[in-house]
Amino acid sequence: PRPTAMLVDHIISNNLKSGCALDVGCGDGRNTLWLAQQGFSVLAIDNSPIAVAKLGSRAQLMDLLPRVVVRLQPVAAIAEIDSLFDVIVASTILCHLQADDAAELAEVLKAHLAPDGTLYVSVFTQEDPSYLRAEPSLSETADAVINHFPPDKLRACLAGLELVRYSEQVEMDTSHGPPHTHGIARAIARRKDKSTS
Repeated sequence: PRPTAMLVDHIISNNLKSGCALDVGCGDGRNTLWLAQQGFSVLAIDNSPIAVAKLGSRAQLMDLLPRVVVRLQPVAAIAEIDSLFDVIVASTILCHLQADDAAELAEVLKAHLAPDGTLYVSVFTQEDPSYLRAEPSLSETADAVINHFPPDKLRACLAGLELVRYSEQVEMDTSHGPPHTHGIARAIARRKDKSTS
């Protein structure tokens, strides 16, 4: 699986090649592995034993250990991590949590950003076909969504950060199963270094 295009574009265009990264709800590790290949040390967290085992095996096969550390734990446990990260990835994890828990996790993610750190977030929106559950879904990922974001909700969750890129759209997904659409909001946000602002 390919890493997220918006994240890749931001990392490359800003010449970010090293530092500490956190991938929350890392899943199969498509972003974790790519970040490690760019020179980042990545802590990848997921609550799925299958995903964690698969990612650990792939990291070993790609000779990316110990640059990649994979942990099986609930995403809420990152609140207990005493570290700041230069890059944080939260790809669709907020929409797998109840709205209050998602808002709380968003605050935790912002608090774990190092000065000038980058946060990438994506969520399913109320434009996603799975929101109304009106027709059989073509996406197992969307079927697990319990929190579809209304318009501009993701933007509001990122208050206090500098919004670098933001989009909300309906887009075609041909990466798995028959072609289908998703309503997706994506953002790249940055924590300003207070010493230079």
